[in-house]
Amino acid sequence: RGINTMRSILIALSLTLIAVPAIADGSVSVANPKIPFYGYGAIVATPSSPIAGQLSTVTVTVQNDGASKALNVAVSLSFNDWGASFFGWQEIGTQVVDIEAGAEVTLIFTHVFENRAHTCLEAKITGWDADAGNSASNDDRGQINLEVLQCDGDCGFVVPIMNGGEKELVVDTLQILCRRERKEGEVCNGVDNDCDGICDGLDNDCDGVADLEECPKEVQAAVVIPGRDRPVDRESPLVIDGNTDLMAQVVLTGVETPMDVVVQAASNGELNHVVVQVVPTTINALLDGPMFCCINDVRTRVALEGLLASALAAYEEGQADEAKEDLSLVVEILRLFVQEADTLACESSSEELNCIEKAILKVVDAIRIIARKNMIAGREAKFATGDQFRRAGQYEAACTSYTQGFDQKRLSYNHGSAKKRIRQNAVRRLRNRY
Repeated sequence: RGINTMRSILIALSLTLIAVPAIADGSVSVANPKIPFYGYGAIVATPSSPIAGQLSTVTVTVQNDGASKALNVAVSLSFNDWGASFFGWQEIGTQVVDIEAGAEVTLIFTHVFENRAHTCLEAKITGWDADAGNSASNDDRGQINLEVLQCDGDCGFVVPIMNGGEKELVVDTLQILCRRERKEGEVCNGVDNDCDGICDGLDNDCDGVADLEECPKEVQAAVVIPGRDRPVDRESPLVIDGNTDLMAQVVLTGVETPMDVVVQAASNGELNHVVVQVVPTTINALLDGPMFCCINDVRTRVALEGLLASALAAYEEGQADEAKEDLSLVVEILRLFVQEADTLACESSSEELNCIEKAILKVVDAIRIIARKNMIAGREAKFATGDQFRRAGQYEAACTSYTQGFDQKRLSYNHGSAKKRIRQNAVRRLRNRY
């Protein structure tokens, strides 16, 4: 009986050795399917900000940098609406592919999102052929967010850290990191050996993508939990009760170049993050320039462009005023714009709708900047609610919440002849459309 048992073990061992290929130098050849760059550039949504109720396409690039062919690689794509989510992912679909050694494949998924924008997407390798192997499981997952925040150098946003499980969650670390391109004229310590336009100091692994790093010294970044005296990256771990969201406030100052701001949470070896593309801008830049070339109806295009022109004129006149307090007229006209543009959704093509929504988001962000600069202490919750509406694509509600957070009396305007004319022109352009 003992001999038979030993014979069975030897046969099983020999079959295992035969199943794993070897290369010339005698080392074992193993596949390594992976999601490159932790999803950065490997997960791409079209349109980049999904439109509610319309079919969106998401492509996922999967590589195999192992020495043998990867077999039966199962790749799942999931989403959650927003935040660093533990136990809260909703699966879109799973595909199974084979990948040659040193090659990559691109998988195509489609989905109809309920929210217009700001969805978190996760691609994950969930299975593979055991004989072909997977030499490194720490690169089997990629995650992106579709959040673009336009700010005037100083800005902030709220990130929920979500525990979708029944038991309490211990978050071991919660930190903020940055990914930025080289500034124009930046010396890079004189090193850019691969001439890719990214300082070698920002691309240590030479993959052509700037590395995640501590945020630059000139950018003050912190993650704060309301009710705590210090940023949470100095307080670890954090405990979150079951089925509870912990709201983290991110504060940024001194942002001068576009960058990805990453809020990263780790729990029990699982890493989740939220990426926000922060784009420095000004109110003038948000309101000036052509936005509606894609709209076919001339009267509609003229009406919308006229509203923005009126808002910009009111803003520039207010800036010229020494008091610099005449901003409520700007907000009023911009809210007219959002209301009018929102009504166009039912009569617009997909291309027009995508164009209009980008313009609406610029206008909402202009209101957001005005509101943040003039926020009343104690009304931060209104501002946070505005961000939630903005993220869900409920732009009129976002504008209402933002304006409830700042001092209306301080921003009240007098109806001087110039200001009356600006508002009357805006309303006239709107009515002429009909």
